[in-house]
Amino acid sequence: MPMSPKTHRPQGMPAPGEAATLYAQSDKAKEAKRFYAGRRWRRLRRMVLAGKPLCEGCGKAVATEVHHIKDRLEHPELAYDCGNLQALDKECHAKARSRHG
Repeated sequence: MPMSPKTHRPQGMPAPGEAATLYAQSDKAKEAKRFYAGRRWRRLRRMVLAGKPLCEGCGKAVATEVHHIKDRLEHPELAYDCGNLQALDKECHAKARSRHG
């Protein structure tokens, strides 16, 4: 029975599946979890979605996500600013996140 070839992985590069575990343990992930679980964010998110029930990206689907237009880590002063938030559906939110990193 043939063996599968070994794959090359640069030194220091985590194994597949290991990267997700490392991110989950990172300080950035812990901070994000605290922010999005916070009462202030949850209230603001509900308010944004109630005021803008349709996706601001496509205008067709029901908005289920709230997106920071300017990254909240790069612009912490805008984290709770309604002018920096967009109500989006999951598909448009994924597109917006991929554009901004």
